Amino acid sequence: MTDTLILLAALLVVLILAYRWVRRRETGEGGDPFVDGLEAMVRRDWREAARCFKRAVEQDSDNLRAYEQLGRVYRELGDLPRAVKIHSDLTVREGLSGVDRSRIHLELAKDLRKMGRLREAQEASEKSVQADRRNVAALVVRLELFELQEQWDEALETLKRIESVSGREQGLRRSQILVEQARRRMADGQGRPGRVLVKEALKINPASAAAYILMGDSYLAENRVEEAIQYWEKLPFEAPDRADLVFDRLERVYFDTGRFDEMEKFYQRVIMSRPENPDAYQALAGFYERKGDYQRAIAVLETGLEKNKGSLALSRLLIRLFSRAGEDRRLMDFTTELADRLLRKARLYRCRACGHELEDFHFRCPDCHAWDTLERPSQG
Repeated sequence: MTDTLILLAALLVVLILAYRWVRRRETGEGGDPFVDGLEAMVRRDWREAARCFKRAVEQDSDNLRAYEQLGRVYRELGDLPRAVKIHSDLTVREGLSGVDRSRIHLELAKDLRKMGRLREAQEASEKSVQADRRNVAALVVRLELFELQEQWDEALETLKRIESVSGREQGLRRSQILVEQARRRMADGQGRPGRVLVKEALKINPASAAAYILMGDSYLAENRVEEAIQYWEKLPFEAPDRADLVFDRLERVYFDTGRFDEMEKFYQRVIMSRPENPDAYQALAGFYERKGDYQRAIAVLETGLEKNKGSLALSRLLIRLFSRAGEDRRLMDFTTELADRLLRKARLYRCRACGHELEDFHFRCPDCHAWDTLERPSQG
């Protein structure tokens, strides 16, 4: 996403320079307030941009683009009523092409969305799409507005149109919307139709943590415990970074069904599949701690710290367990080592550009070669 924005900014600069060169050749003029306004926007100097675009419309009241940009600048400055007034007035101009009308209604929709007037923004986005049915930007804003209002059926239809016009499938977005559709169905007591939607979402995105959680919750609500467990237990293996979201659910169910010891085997399977996942070590250690088996809990955390060096969550839990187990000597040694490590970390220089860390200061990062980007963490 960042690379795309940089590319678009560079393209805008090139267009500005080309426009300026052509303008000067045609008119012999030294400056053009419209181009100056675009340059100010690139610099994010919104007040200067507003001054430039005002001059542009004073010189040429038919300069539609200058009016549009002036409205955009007011939106950036937070003067939303003025932005809405400009873009609303433009929509009633005679002789607008479909593309121009679509673009202006889209700017109005953005103004209204920022004001929180979502229904009016939705109407403006629909008019933008009606004026130019291939305006993907308008369809995207329309989709976002449906999502903000939790109108998931309409959001899915809009996404299908975006995919059709752009020629690109958006599987992740589609799966997210399907899950929200399912959530709404389930809240209305339609468990089975909701689960059909969740299964469709999982076919598109097998790593959807929200889908596994929702599926399990739905089955549990119908007292279908084994099916709930089946889906919850899949999550740590399909979406490891969200594994912790199901640990409490599974512990409660296993405890209520008198099978609490099965959690130990489950946590061990999760650790074996993803040794670098600190959440599983923390959960297993907590499991042993609740059973009063402090030594096994300590052993789990020490293993976890070997795989996840520097994990403060595991370190904090280990300190607590050393204290509860009466391991005063090990507690002293570990806290001393931890303090030394944190102090060394605090003395390191870190590159703002790439994150590279090193002990000695350099004016140029030896990893990414950026200049004057090394700094120490705040000591405050």
